[in-house]
Amino acid sequence: MDTAHVVLRPLRADDEPAVEAWFAGLSPVSRALRFFSPVPRLTTSMRQLLVANDRAGRRGVVAEVRRLLRTEIVGIAHLAELDGRRGEVAVAVTDGWQGRGVGRRLLQELGSQARGAQLGELVAYTLPHNRASRSLFRTVFPGTRQRYDEDLVEIVCFLGPTPRGEQSALATAA
Repeated sequence: MDTAHVVLRPLRADDEPAVEAWFAGLSPVSRALRFFSPVPRLTTSMRQLLVANDRAGRRGVVAEVRRLLRTEIVGIAHLAELDGRRGEVAVAVTDGWQGRGVGRRLLQELGSQARGAQLGELVAYTLPHNRASRSLFRTVFPGTRQRYDEDLVEIVCFLGPTPRGEQSALATAA
């Protein structure tokens, strides 16, 4: 399946069971890269935070595919507004869908939403050896700066004005 079969939509509070299944699709390495430590299972508070999606500055987007008679989440991305001009983002894609453009689409969507919220930059944190993540941010947000800070890399993405005609894919789908 290619990413043409991947649909982006807002994360919903009733997605908890699907988020649990998404988490099961992450290898121990992918879990450590996303959560910065080995996470064998989601705690209740982690699961609730992953599905939190409110208008007060925290947004979640899922990438899902339909497989036979069920729908499966293959990626989750979050945007949390920090101070009215900056937002923090995090993205994770199940191992079977990595390298297929899902993370790029999720980041592009968060960038569109951040621009719509008048944010000027996004920040993300990753481990230094997570080259794929660092490359993804540079691809989606040209001019990205990376700063090494002890055990993490801070990635700062400047958004600039919204490109003409760009808007959130979720807004156009609504």
